[in-house]
Amino acid sequence: MNIDIIKELGNEPKPSEVADEQNILSKSDMKRLVTERIKNISQDRSLRKIFAYVLFGFLAVYAVATVSLVYICGFGVAHLSDAVLITMLSTTLANVIGTFSFVAKYLYKQ
Repeated sequence: MNIDIIKELGNEPKPSEVADEQNILSKSDMKRLVTERIKNISQDRSLRKIFAYVLFGFLAVYAVATVSLVYICGFGVAHLSDAVLITMLSTTLANVIGTFSFVAKYLYKQ
């Protein structure tokens, strides 16, 4: 039995071989992590595109509805108080400016 232990001890890898195996393992892990990161970035971009189109569509419909309501009130078909019209126009303007400021910050990172 002691002979088996001595044989096993004689077959231990050298420290340089262990280091090489660890480097190979870490290189393969790094390659896998880089591949996963690239997939993540690609998926992130596609989701941002979808979200941008949905947000732009919503803001466009909201702005058209607001301007249409102002015209309808201007022609006398409907009546809304000045405070309501001012609130609608200012919130529409704030939404548009805010959205485009976020887009500009994303596109032109510092």
